[in-house]
Amino acid sequence: MDYRYLSIGFMLYFFCYILRTIRLTIIFDQGRLFDWFQYAGIFQIINRIAPFRLGEIASPILMKSFFKIDYSESIIKIIIIRIFDLILLFILFLF
Repeated sequence: MDYRYLSIGFMLYFFCYILRTIRLTIIFDQGRLFDWFQYAGIFQIINRIAPFRLGEIASPILMKSFFKIDYSESIIKIIIIRIFDLILLFILFLF
C-alpha cells in the first residue's frame, strides 16, 4: 500500500469538506466557519449511516439546533443548493 496516495486522498477529501463549509457559510450567512464545519461533519455521518440518504431530512433539524435557522428557510436553501449541484454536474458532463 502506497501511503502517498492515501495522504493525497485524505487531503482532497478534507479540501472538499472545507469547500462545502464555505458554501454553506456563504449561502446561510450565519454562524462561524468552524460551526459549519462541525455541522457538515455530523450531517455527512448521518447521511452515510441512514439508508436511502435520509440524512437530508436531518439537515434542517441540525440547522435548527446549531444555528436557530427556521425549518422553512433551511429546506428552501437546501433545495437551492441541490439545484446548483445538479446544474454543476450537468455542466461538467457536457464538457
